[in-house]
Amino acid sequence: MDKIKRTNKFMSLDIVKKVVTEAAEYGPTGYSLHMFGEPLMHPQWQETVKIIKKANRFNVIHLTTNGELLDTDVCKAIEASAIDKVFVSMTFFDWGLKLRIKQAKKIFKKTKLVARTYNNENIRGITMEKRQLHNFSDKLNSWSEIKVASKRYPCWKLWYTLAVTSDGDITLCCADYQMGLMMGNIKNRSLENIWGCEMVKSIHKEHREGKFNLSEIPCKDCDAWNVRPNIFLK
Repeated sequence: MDKIKRTNKFMSLDIVKKVVTEAAEYGPTGYSLHMFGEPLMHPQWQETVKIIKKANRFNVIHLTTNGELLDTDVCKAIEASAIDKVFVSMTFFDWGLKLRIKQAKKIFKKTKLVARTYNNENIRGITMEKRQLHNFSDKLNSWSEIKVASKRYPCWKLWYTLAVTSDGDITLCCADYQMGLMMGNIKNRSLENIWGCEMVKSIHKEHREGKFNLSEIPCKDCDAWNVRPNIFLK
Protein backbone atom coordinates (compact mmCIF):
# COMPACT_ATOMS: atom_id res chain seq x y z
CA MET A 1 0.00 0.00 0.00
CA ASP A 2 1.27 3.48 -0.81
CA LYS A 3 2.02 5.74 2.13
CA ILE A 4 -1.03 7.76 3.13
CA LYS A 5 -0.43 11.34 2.06
CA ARG A 6 -2.95 13.02 4.34
CA THR A 7 -1.70 15.15 7.22
CA ASN A 8 -1.65 13.40 10.60
CA LYS A 9 -4.13 15.25 12.79
CA PHE A 10 -7.22 14.71 14.92
CA MET A 11 -10.72 15.58 13.73
CA SER A 12 -12.02 18.65 15.53
CA LEU A 13 -15.25 18.46 17.49
CA ASP A 14 -16.64 21.20 15.22
CA ILE A 15 -16.35 18.86 12.23
CA VAL A 16 -17.82 16.01 14.28
CA LYS A 17 -20.81 18.15 15.26
CA LYS A 18 -21.44 19.33 11.70
CA VAL A 19 -21.36 15.81 10.26
CA VAL A 20 -23.51 14.34 13.02
CA THR A 21 -26.03 17.21 13.00
CA GLU A 22 -26.57 17.00 9.25
CA ALA A 23 -26.72 13.20 9.25
CA ALA A 24 -29.33 13.28 12.03
CA GLU A 25 -31.81 14.82 9.60
CA TYR A 26 -32.02 11.45 7.86
CA GLY A 27 -32.61 9.34 10.96
CA PRO A 28 -30.39 6.85 12.84
CA THR A 29 -26.93 6.44 11.34
CA GLY A 30 -24.05 4.03 11.82
CA TYR A 31 -20.64 5.51 12.69
CA SER A 32 -17.27 3.77 12.52
CA LEU A 33 -14.67 5.84 14.36
CA HIS A 34 -11.73 5.27 12.07
CA MET A 35 -10.42 5.67 8.53
CA PHE A 36 -7.02 3.96 8.48
CA GLY A 37 -6.27 5.51 11.86
CA GLU A 38 -6.33 4.59 15.55
CA PRO A 39 -9.42 6.19 17.17
CA LEU A 40 -8.23 5.70 20.75
CA MET A 41 -5.34 8.09 20.09
CA HIS A 42 -7.86 10.94 19.74
CA PRO A 43 -7.80 12.93 23.00
CA GLN A 44 -11.54 13.63 22.65
CA TRP A 45 -12.87 10.25 21.55
CA GLN A 46 -15.23 10.10 24.53
CA GLU A 47 -16.68 13.53 23.69
CA THR A 48 -17.12 12.38 20.10
CA VAL A 49 -19.15 9.38 21.25
CA LYS A 50 -21.38 11.64 23.38
CA ILE A 51 -22.03 13.99 20.45
CA ILE A 52 -23.07 11.10 18.21
CA LYS A 53 -25.44 9.56 20.74
CA LYS A 54 -26.91 12.92 21.74
CA ALA A 55 -27.86 13.60 18.12
CA ASN A 56 -29.89 10.38 17.98
CA ARG A 57 -29.90 7.77 20.72
CA PHE A 58 -30.41 5.11 18.05
CA ASN A 59 -27.18 5.98 16.26
CA VAL A 60 -24.85 2.97 16.24
CA ILE A 61 -21.16 3.44 17.04
CA HIS A 62 -18.43 0.95 16.12
CA LEU A 63 -14.85 1.47 17.18
CA THR A 64 -12.07 -0.49 15.49
CA THR A 65 -8.69 -0.50 17.23
CA ASN A 66 -5.40 -2.35 16.84
CA GLY A 67 -5.49 -2.99 20.58
CA GLU A 68 -2.28 -1.20 21.48
CA LEU A 69 -4.01 1.27 23.80
CA LEU A 70 -6.48 -1.12 25.40
CA ASP A 71 -5.24 -0.94 28.96
CA THR A 72 -7.57 -1.38 31.93
CA ASP A 73 -8.48 2.32 32.19
CA VAL A 74 -9.36 2.58 28.50
CA CYS A 75 -11.44 -0.61 28.65
CA LYS A 76 -13.38 0.81 31.60
CA ALA A 77 -13.89 4.09 29.72
CA ILE A 78 -15.25 2.16 26.74
CA GLU A 79 -17.52 0.16 29.02
CA ALA A 80 -18.89 3.39 30.51
CA SER A 81 -19.40 4.98 27.08
CA ALA A 82 -22.24 4.48 24.64
CA ILE A 83 -20.11 2.62 22.08
CA ASP A 84 -22.10 -0.30 20.72
CA LYS A 85 -19.30 -2.49 19.46
CA VAL A 86 -15.52 -2.59 19.72
CA PHE A 87 -13.48 -4.54 17.18
CA VAL A 88 -9.90 -5.47 17.95
CA SER A 89 -8.68 -5.76 14.38
CA MET A 90 -6.31 -8.53 13.37
CA THR A 91 -5.70 -7.12 9.90
CA PHE A 92 -2.12 -6.09 10.44
CA PHE A 93 1.26 -7.75 10.03
CA ASP A 94 3.16 -7.88 13.28
CA TRP A 95 5.25 -10.58 14.94
CA GLY A 96 3.77 -9.40 18.22
CA LEU A 97 0.25 -10.40 17.14
CA LYS A 98 -0.04 -13.41 19.44
CA LEU A 99 1.31 -11.44 22.39
CA ARG A 100 -1.12 -8.58 21.70
CA ILE A 101 -4.09 -10.96 21.66
CA LYS A 102 -2.92 -12.56 24.89
CA GLN A 103 -2.54 -9.17 26.58
CA ALA A 104 -5.97 -8.02 25.36
CA LYS A 105 -7.65 -11.11 26.76
CA LYS A 106 -6.03 -10.46 30.14
CA ILE A 107 -7.34 -6.90 30.08
CA PHE A 108 -10.86 -8.02 29.26
CA LYS A 109 -10.86 -10.31 32.30
CA LYS A 110 -10.20 -7.27 34.52
CA THR A 111 -13.37 -5.52 33.31
CA LYS A 112 -16.98 -6.47 32.76
CA LEU A 113 -16.42 -6.44 29.00
CA VAL A 114 -16.63 -9.85 27.40
CA ALA A 115 -14.97 -11.03 24.22
CA ARG A 116 -17.77 -11.99 21.85
CA THR A 117 -17.87 -14.09 18.74
CA TYR A 118 -17.88 -12.11 15.51
CA ASN A 119 -21.23 -13.48 14.34
CA ASN A 120 -23.09 -12.37 17.46
CA GLU A 121 -23.78 -8.77 16.45
CA ASN A 122 -26.65 -8.29 18.91
CA ILE A 123 -24.53 -8.41 22.04
CA ARG A 124 -22.63 -5.34 23.14
CA GLY A 125 -19.01 -5.95 23.92
CA ILE A 126 -15.56 -6.45 22.46
CA THR A 127 -14.95 -8.64 19.45
CA MET A 128 -11.64 -10.17 18.44
CA GLU A 129 -11.99 -9.60 14.73
CA LYS A 130 -10.22 -11.33 11.86
CA ARG A 131 -11.40 -9.94 8.55
CA GLN A 132 -10.42 -11.02 5.09
CA LEU A 133 -7.84 -8.63 3.71
CA HIS A 134 -8.71 -6.87 0.48
CA ASN A 135 -6.46 -4.78 -1.72
CA PHE A 136 -7.47 -1.34 -0.44
CA SER A 137 -8.85 0.43 -3.49
CA ASP A 138 -6.68 -1.03 -6.22
CA LYS A 139 -3.39 -1.30 -4.29
CA LEU A 140 -1.24 -4.23 -3.14
CA ASN A 141 -3.09 -7.13 -4.72
CA SER A 142 -0.64 -9.54 -3.08
CA TRP A 143 -2.27 -8.83 0.30
CA SER A 144 -5.75 -9.82 -0.76
CA GLU A 145 -7.41 -12.88 0.75
CA ILE A 146 -10.66 -12.34 -1.13
CA LYS A 147 -11.95 -15.13 -3.33
CA VAL A 148 -13.37 -13.02 -6.12
CA ALA A 149 -16.70 -13.95 -7.70
CA SER A 150 -16.67 -14.95 -11.36
CA LYS A 151 -18.73 -11.92 -12.34
CA ARG A 152 -18.26 -8.48 -10.83
CA TYR A 153 -21.23 -6.57 -9.48
CA PRO A 154 -21.74 -3.00 -8.13
CA CYS A 155 -19.84 -2.24 -4.93
CA TRP A 156 -21.97 -1.82 -1.81
CA LYS A 157 -19.42 0.56 -0.29
CA LEU A 158 -20.32 3.32 -2.75
CA TRP A 159 -23.86 3.41 -1.34
CA TYR A 160 -23.19 2.78 2.35
CA THR A 161 -19.70 3.83 3.49
CA LEU A 162 -19.24 7.54 2.89
CA ALA A 163 -16.14 8.58 4.85
CA VAL A 164 -14.95 11.86 6.37
CA THR A 165 -11.26 12.54 7.05
CA SER A 166 -9.89 14.51 10.00
CA ASP A 167 -9.69 17.57 7.70
CA GLY A 168 -13.35 17.26 6.72
CA ASP A 169 -12.72 15.92 3.21
CA ILE A 170 -15.36 13.45 2.10
CA THR A 171 -14.90 10.39 -0.09
CA LEU A 172 -17.53 8.04 -1.42
CA CYS A 173 -15.76 4.95 -0.05
CA CYS A 174 -14.11 4.11 3.27
CA ALA A 175 -11.47 2.01 1.47
CA ASP A 176 -10.36 5.03 -0.57
CA TYR A 177 -7.34 5.86 1.60
CA GLN A 178 -5.73 8.17 -0.99
CA MET A 179 -9.01 10.10 -1.53
CA GLY A 180 -9.30 9.34 -5.24
CA LEU A 181 -13.07 9.68 -4.92
CA MET A 182 -13.06 12.91 -2.89
CA MET A 183 -16.28 14.85 -3.42
CA GLY A 184 -15.79 17.96 -1.30
CA ASN A 185 -15.29 19.18 2.24
CA ILE A 186 -17.88 19.26 5.01
CA LYS A 187 -16.57 22.65 6.18
CA ASN A 188 -17.91 24.45 3.11
CA ARG A 189 -20.54 22.06 1.73
CA SER A 190 -23.43 20.13 3.21
CA LEU A 191 -23.75 16.35 3.23
CA GLU A 192 -26.91 16.68 1.17
CA ASN A 193 -25.11 18.79 -1.43
CA ILE A 194 -22.16 16.42 -1.60
CA TRP A 195 -24.24 13.22 -1.77
CA GLY A 196 -26.37 14.69 -4.55
CA CYS A 197 -23.47 15.91 -6.69
CA GLU A 198 -22.96 14.81 -10.29
CA MET A 199 -19.81 12.85 -9.41
CA VAL A 200 -21.77 10.54 -7.09
CA LYS A 201 -24.58 10.11 -9.60
CA SER A 202 -22.09 9.31 -12.37
CA ILE A 203 -20.18 6.70 -10.34
CA HIS A 204 -23.38 5.03 -9.14
CA LYS A 205 -24.62 4.88 -12.72
CA GLU A 206 -21.35 3.39 -14.00
CA HIS A 207 -21.37 0.67 -11.35
CA ARG A 208 -24.99 -0.25 -12.03
CA GLU A 209 -24.10 -0.53 -15.74
CA GLY A 210 -21.07 -2.70 -15.02
CA LYS A 211 -18.52 -0.05 -16.00
CA PHE A 212 -15.96 -0.33 -13.21
CA ASN A 213 -12.89 1.26 -14.81
CA LEU A 214 -14.05 4.65 -16.01
CA SER A 215 -14.09 7.78 -13.83
CA GLU A 216 -13.66 6.00 -10.49
CA ILE A 217 -9.91 5.33 -10.64
CA PRO A 218 -9.59 3.58 -7.21
CA CYS A 219 -12.33 1.09 -8.15
CA LYS A 220 -10.69 -0.32 -11.27
CA ASP A 221 -9.01 -3.40 -9.76
CA CYS A 222 -10.27 -3.19 -6.18
CA ASP A 223 -11.80 -6.38 -4.76
CA ALA A 224 -13.52 -4.94 -1.67
CA TRP A 225 -16.85 -5.12 -3.54
CA ASN A 226 -16.74 -8.89 -3.16
CA VAL A 227 -16.75 -8.75 0.66
CA ARG A 228 -20.55 -8.36 0.68
CA PRO A 229 -23.29 -9.88 -1.51
CA ASN A 230 -24.69 -8.10 -4.54
CA ILE A 231 -27.20 -5.54 -3.25
CA PHE A 232 -28.62 -5.16 -6.76
CA LEU A 233 -29.78 -8.75 -7.23
CA LYS A 234 -32.47 -8.96 -9.90
